[in-house]
Amino acid sequence: MYAVERVKSAVVTGASGFLGRALCRELRRQNYEVTAVIRPGSARRERLKMTLEETAGSEWRILELGLGEL
Repeated sequence: MYAVERVKSAVVTGASGFLGRALCRELRRQNYEVTAVIRPGSARRERLKMTLEETAGSEWRILELGLGEL
């Protein structure tokens, strides 16, 4: 019998803001795969990227999604 490891994942909207970045950081610490959703061309994208890179944890990605793309 094989043990199956479940992957925990989360999608965080507003991830480039103060609370969103903190939430992404904490989820990564808890080993969640994080998809951070931000507005296209957000000036805070690089700061969010640095936050995600410096926090040990599982996989992460940044998704830029505008209202016209829904």
